[in-house]
Amino acid sequence: MTAPHGRQVEPRLAFEMTGSQGAVPHAYRTGSDDERESFQAALHRAHLREVYCLCSSRRPRMIVRLLGSGRYTLAIAKNSGSAHEAGLCDYYANAHHGSNVERRFVQAIRVDDEGHAKVTLARPLTRRLAGAGRLPNPHPRRAGGGGTGIARGTTSLYATLKYMWEVTRLNTWHPATATRTEMSVSRRIYMAAKGITIGKIAVNTVLISEGHGFDRHARAGLLRTRFAVAGKTQALLLFGEIPSQPGALFDRLSALAARCGISIADSEGACAAAESSFARQVQYRRGRLIVLASGFKSARDTIDLQEIGILACSDPYIPIDSLYELNVADRLVAEARSFIKPVRDDGGAVVPDFILTDTAVEVEMEVFGRTDPDYLEKAERKKIRDIWWWDAATTDELPPFPPKSAK
Repeated sequence: MTAPHGRQVEPRLAFEMTGSQGAVPHAYRTGSDDERESFQAALHRAHLREVYCLCSSRRPRMIVRLLGSGRYTLAIAKNSGSAHEAGLCDYYANAHHGSNVERRFVQAIRVDDEGHAKVTLARPLTRRLAGAGRLPNPHPRRAGGGGTGIARGTTSLYATLKYMWEVTRLNTWHPATATRTEMSVSRRIYMAAKGITIGKIAVNTVLISEGHGFDRHARAGLLRTRFAVAGKTQALLLFGEIPSQPGALFDRLSALAARCGISIADSEGACAAAESSFARQVQYRRGRLIVLASGFKSARDTIDLQEIGILACSDPYIPIDSLYELNVADRLVAEARSFIKPVRDDGGAVVPDFILTDTAVEVEMEVFGRTDPDYLEKAERKKIRDIWWWDAATTDELPPFPPKSAK
């Protein structure tokens, strides 16, 4: 039986570790619990040794991390995503648009050589308690001339969510990709959170999701928000999916919070800001809407939301920026193509809408969906390059995709 968002054949991960007995090759295929335990045993032996992916002759370096739960995870070394085999390896990422999002967040997201990220938010996850000093400004000063709505050297929860989407490789797809479900995506994000700090807070200790709402680490983070540390209190992060259907944003967020074992207070300001910033997304009636929201505890198991980020995705969780892009993503998956969906950052870096990776040479893809003069002028400049493009504003029919490589 073919899985709804991937073939029955799942991707293989091959790597070798160099130790006292020389290079020892290992191969792993996701699947049964026995296979996962075998993989954990292999990672235990490889921890603190040199590990390489064998997907290509370039043998890109990998990193084995020991998580707080005692489990191990495998991650790519910094800036090595393009050394993996395009269209074959789950760890492949285009050198300019894939896993190197930290280059586009030089000030706000800093990633060390081991892949751990430190994020500086415009709206921090800590605030002073009443009487403990000056409270932070809930509306940080905008960056001059940038139009991003956040202070220099800081970023938003929305940008942080997109960064998490890239480091978990949820913005990549190839035909052998295993089935993605809400729970499996939640687990990926939770594992990624173990390698991210916001300020001095480890994200996994304050992240609440349906899959991990009662995880002991997340619950400890929930309870800790009642205690003052040096006159400060800590926020929680709520992660999950809300329906792409009619309904007030607050009601949809309340339903998500209830599934995670908490409730939200009347957060009119945060919801109004999100409905303004993500006006198109909250009106979508197709695809998925993913939320990352921060909030401070106002009562027992109740939080008052501070900031909300909303990421629109296709059914197999490919991020999209418009319904036109959703059409392209769905067609690419239906035709069993391999591709990357680069995510856009706060700074407005120019990236293609998609990148085909199963062609002889990677092909950038652009979707043009507007008709204003300035936009059309930029679109014409892009069209003269060797790219695939669709003028969605003038025709509903998608052009054929470039053919797959014979390799």
